[in-house]
Amino acid sequence: MPFKFQGKSYHVSSKRWGVLLLSCWILFMDMLCFCFFSFINDITSWYFHTTPTVTDWLASTHLIGRVIGGIGICLTGRLGVRKIAVCGSALNAVASILISLGVFFNLFPIAIAGALVNGVSSGILLTMMQLITVTWFPPEENGTATSAPWVARRVSLLISNIISTKAMGSSIFDNSIAISTLKDGADREFRATFKRTYVIVFGVFSALSLLCSVVSRIYITDEPPVFEINGECSEERIDDSTSLLELQKTTNLQTALRELINVFRNQSLILIFVLVAFISSDATLGIILISSVVETKFRLENDQSVGIISAAGIIIGSLGSVVTGQILDKFRKPRVTYICLAILLSASLASFAVSLRLHNLPGVYATYLLMSVPRDALLVCIVHRIASVVSDQSHSVQIKVFSIATVSAAISLALSTIVIRAIMTHVSTSLAVLFPLPFLLLSIGCYVYFWSTLQNSTRL
Repeated sequence: MPFKFQGKSYHVSSKRWGVLLLSCWILFMDMLCFCFFSFINDITSWYFHTTPTVTDWLASTHLIGRVIGGIGICLTGRLGVRKIAVCGSALNAVASILISLGVFFNLFPIAIAGALVNGVSSGILLTMMQLITVTWFPPEENGTATSAPWVARRVSLLISNIISTKAMGSSIFDNSIAISTLKDGADREFRATFKRTYVIVFGVFSALSLLCSVVSRIYITDEPPVFEINGECSEERIDDSTSLLELQKTTNLQTALRELINVFRNQSLILIFVLVAFISSDATLGIILISSVVETKFRLENDQSVGIISAAGIIIGSLGSVVTGQILDKFRKPRVTYICLAILLSASLASFAVSLRLHNLPGVYATYLLMSVPRDALLVCIVHRIASVVSDQSHSVQIKVFSIATVSAAISLALSTIVIRAIMTHVSTSLAVLFPLPFLLLSIGCYVYFWSTLQNSTRL
């Protein structure tokens, strides 16, 4: 299927789908490592003899690491897709080993170190996934390719949810008994089960991540398998010495810094980074804090029941991402799609807060599921827009733009987690969940402004 890239026409082989699938699996393993503690935050705090507020730092440290990884790859700007996949998988293996050691020896600082390394891995791998959607897929397949990583990330949430809640909940806790009332025998059983489960699980994560690193080194190439089209489709493959990405790589630090400055001078890209931050402010309610939000308002609920609803939300959100990708590919209505999704998320978030205020548990769960549909779909829309903006830019510029977007999302997620947790603690839970609402409404105005004024001013 021919498409334009760097001013020339190319045909890309079907290997692009194999590389996308392998990359999604690598990202799946990375997100599994991050997600395990997110679903059982209160139980994790009990195991490490601390509080849920302190164990929030597992997620916060992961996000700090994601910022470090994003900034690191942004300043480098020279890594190809293969090196990014290999390095990201290897770092995730190291992270899994550190978390396993932290759990085995009951040392929270080691688990924190593992979360940090896992975050660095995520920052690198998220950039890789977005690069592949730009350089390996023609525009008419870009929406589908963009949605695939989001589905992989959400499926990892689902799997980690199932394993953690089944292993930690049903065999030890009765739904009507709080963790704080555990007897000595049950406490010992819980700690033994926790340690055994997590050492085994993270050991498997480490082995699979190392396998991914080896397979990536063999299978993934730094450039898409392309054939240049001269008038009619030519069957001559571009020689490795003159590959697409090799021709685009920067040659020195001065050039890389100049490109970075030009990125921040571009109003369109700055506005896109702001949009990413605005949308990401809501993600913490779907991943990190949903258990604490529900259990704060409904004392008899526990991680198991919330986990079931979270699993349903993940499935619904994944379907929403796939459908959005298809809409962007087939109907080409990105502006209408984005605005409708943003309005739906804003309305469902407001309904979520009202249900909490009225202490209506079915309403809370129903609106949470409704929120799951547009949350990931909005990010698919934004990544799709970034891909179209930077498709004709150099490889180094593409890395910088995608890594800055990753950093922007991570910072927003970390800050919103801190703010929402603080409002929950000192004011009210109902008010806390409304924190992302103004930013979602602002994102609609920003997107309309971008589309009407800045969409064509993207040259660097």
